[in-house]
Amino acid sequence: MHILLCGADGFIGRALEQALRAAGHTVRRGVRRAARPDDVAVDFQHDITADRWHPRLAGIDAVINAVGILNPRHDATFEAVHHAAPAALFAACADAGVTRVIQISALGAAPGAATAYLASKGSADAVLASLPVRATVVRPSLVFGPGGTSSRFFLALASLPVVALPGRGQQRVQPVHVTDLAEAVVRLLADPAPPATLDVVGPRPVSYADMLRHYRRGLGLPPAISLPVPMPLIRALAPLGRHLPGAVFSPDTVHMLQQGSTASAAPLTALLGRPPRDIDQFVTTDDPDARRIRQRLETWAIRVVLAAVWLGSALASVALVGPPDGFALAARAGIPAALLAPALYGGAALDAVLGVLTLWRPTQGLWRTQLIVVLGYSAFLSVQWPALWLHPFGPLLKNLPVVLLLLALLNRPGEQGERA
Repeated sequence: MHILLCGADGFIGRALEQALRAAGHTVRRGVRRAARPDDVAVDFQHDITADRWHPRLAGIDAVINAVGILNPRHDATFEAVHHAAPAALFAACADAGVTRVIQISALGAAPGAATAYLASKGSADAVLASLPVRATVVRPSLVFGPGGTSSRFFLALASLPVVALPGRGQQRVQPVHVTDLAEAVVRLLADPAPPATLDVVGPRPVSYADMLRHYRRGLGLPPAISLPVPMPLIRALAPLGRHLPGAVFSPDTVHMLQQGSTASAAPLTALLGRPPRDIDQFVTTDDPDARRIRQRLETWAIRVVLAAVWLGSALASVALVGPPDGFALAARAGIPAALLAPALYGGAALDAVLGVLTLWRPTQGLWRTQLIVVLGYSAFLSVQWPALWLHPFGPLLKNLPVVLLLLALLNRPGEQGERA
């Protein structure tokens, strides 16, 4: 088939494209910004009349709509992206005689749903059901897979030593792997009598807390401490979540989590000819997202240790040891009397700045600066006070693991320059 896949550059769209091409279909990618020969520029905020879609459907046998937003923006509203543009696309499909239409909706979507996300999806589903086209509304639950924004979000939550749970984390979810969703769509295209709707869910419901435990186990991490967070506090904080990267946490997502997202897996099992992948098989230590999460955890641990070293050194210099002893140590290292105070307080200030920057402004340049400072300290003291290498407390020997930690950070491209 010649297929127009709208939303081909999204998380679900990428999986669909791969599965469709593997099945021998020709895919035209409906994307916001066309960059490849097989790309078709689409704008779901503005393409809200059928006549805008007619030229794009020439030679198309099937249309799949995988466009969706989790939170509205100034240039992308639920009404336009989830309802008006899909409705116009579906009407154009009916006009053009497109033989198959598949709409990727969401479990719980309905015109009168309590959240704008589900209501707008449900409104488009209702329009499609009213048209004389052979169509299936696919309603996935929470979709997991490499590269998914929500997948990375939940993996990050699961990786924390203390995992915050909304309420007690007993909300029911039924995650499905994106590869099962993609295979289901391919099979629907080949089905001569496809169902009008298909709930795409994992083989069994689990609690939200159990979902995070499964992910944490897949990451190869030991059990975490669970911290229940009262739902009133979750709801109060949810509006602020819209401003976080990825915007997975919002009033709508909190409401959808509370109402649950489960359904029978029997229809999907029958279509696939096997049960969908179990949540235990979602995450392995070899997955790119899992490796990235572990690397970030290691990087965070290194940064916390380094910050403790720098801040502890600053505090010890001016508060714990005190200026008299600090001056004595500096003089023993060969610093002239006139420079004792600048050396002590300047060194403490430098250590404090490096400690703060380690936590809040980690960059490759910072690690290089710290390496130069540590090596400079070590070289100066090696010349002025070489006996420190044999000191029972090892004040210079302890610089060696610090150097190794800094070298480890310098050899992590893509990590050292990222903010937490």
